[in-house]
Amino acid sequence: MFKLIAENKYGTRETLTGNPLFYVTGVSGLTPAAAVINTDLLATGDGSLYNSSKVGNRNIVITLTYRSAVTVEAARHELYKVFKTKQWIRLFYKNATRDVYIDGYVETFEGDLFQRGQQAMISVICPDPFFKAVEATTTDFMAVNGLLEFPVEFPEEGIPFSEVAVYDEKSVINGGDVECGVIIRCNLSGPVSNPAFYNLTTGEGFLMNYDFIRGDSLIINTNQGSKSVTLTRDGESINMLKYLVQGSTWFQLTLGDNVFTFTADDEGRESMEVIFTNTDKFEGV
Repeated sequence: MFKLIAENKYGTRETLTGNPLFYVTGVSGLTPAAAVINTDLLATGDGSLYNSSKVGNRNIVITLTYRSAVTVEAARHELYKVFKTKQWIRLFYKNATRDVYIDGYVETFEGDLFQRGQQAMISVICPDPFFKAVEATTTDFMAVNGLLEFPVEFPEEGIPFSEVAVYDEKSVINGGDVECGVIIRCNLSGPVSNPAFYNLTTGEGFLMNYDFIRGDSLIINTNQGSKSVTLTRDGESINMLKYLVQGSTWFQLTLGDNVFTFTADDEGRESMEVIFTNTDKFEGV
């Protein structure tokens, strides 16, 4: 029905389902995490006034039963190699409809060593409560169109094999069930002044006031907790936050289609190779 894999910060992996040493008897915390609702009591009336809300931490508890009394210690020590208390862990979950992962930290590893039919109960706290798709979605605003047709004759002056086309606008798809950020990669084949990116679906814009040169590479990350604007020039990374135009928005993709376009002063747009990358996020599996 599902596949569950754990990987720690050292790259040590353990497939928990279909394992000859133990089997999974339960996993809690896979449905949407609980919300934290903040309210203010009404001084002169019943009830309260809604203030704000957010999704809290996710707590995943994995229960494993050892297959054989002979291999209990070997199985437990095998799990120790992966699940190290207080350390980072990544859980991969795959079923018929979703292939996702989530990052967390091992809170507890419990089990009664003197009980018949021993079990291991592993608790993982996930500060980011959303599952993320294993495969990211990439949207390229540049395409190479082939021009060669057969039969073909080659004139003395030669003929182009293909041409590069830059789309005026393109749809970036959020296939998850919650809003997500996006990574915008922009490689520049020529000078570009004051590039700007627009989400035509929401009317939001991300604008910069800076003159870039040929060979520059710009990366904009709008994901929560990782927001940044970085220029790479001659192998050096430069923080570009101070060059943002006031009122710019850190794009969050709404569910479904998000139509984007980009501009630059003068003829700079033709020198911009723009690629959007987003990772779908899910409330539960």
